[in-house]
Amino acid sequence: MEEEDNNKLPVLDLELNVNRKTKKIEFSVHYKKTHTNITIKKRSNHKTSTKRGIIKGYAERAKALCDPQYLESEMKNIEKVFTENGYNRRDIRDAITMKKKTVKEENTERGIVVMPNVPNFTPQFNRIARQHEFRVANNTNNRVKELVTNAKTPLGDKNSCIDYNILANAKTWIHRRYEEKYNKK
Repeated sequence: MEEEDNNKLPVLDLELNVNRKTKKIEFSVHYKKTHTNITIKKRSNHKTSTKRGIIKGYAERAKALCDPQYLESEMKNIEKVFTENGYNRRDIRDAITMKKKTVKEENTERGIVVMPNVPNFTPQFNRIARQHEFRVANNTNNRVKELVTNAKTPLGDKNSCIDYNILANAKTWIHRRYEEKYNKK
């Protein structure tokens, strides 16, 4: 169990600073004594978006946890940590100030439409679909003619009554079993 030290109490990655004058608890980010400031290095083989995301994650955590009087010092600490790991200040600031997608932007995509490539039709369709916020993928493997011919059943009209015949046979069988069971004396 953690104990208060110099009016500070660490709880997970949060540090509670007890201000006895104002009788309030103030919050900042807590780093354990074993924290070494080592993160993914700038020259590592990770994607650039992953590296930016880690910096942004540190900044978002600081913004979420810190009270305003501690936020600036924590942002400077984040900048220090990442400069020690090979990042330049511009990359760090760009990652920190990266815009978040708004809820409206996240929900605008309505789905994906996959359709064969039909000359003189596909470009117009794609433009209209994108205006209505659909993603479009054109498949050139099958042509419309092949799709239509594959849709026909191999037996043609010969099997059109199969479902009815099965159902009719089942009804007569059930009817026969019912009569056998209840008409016996």
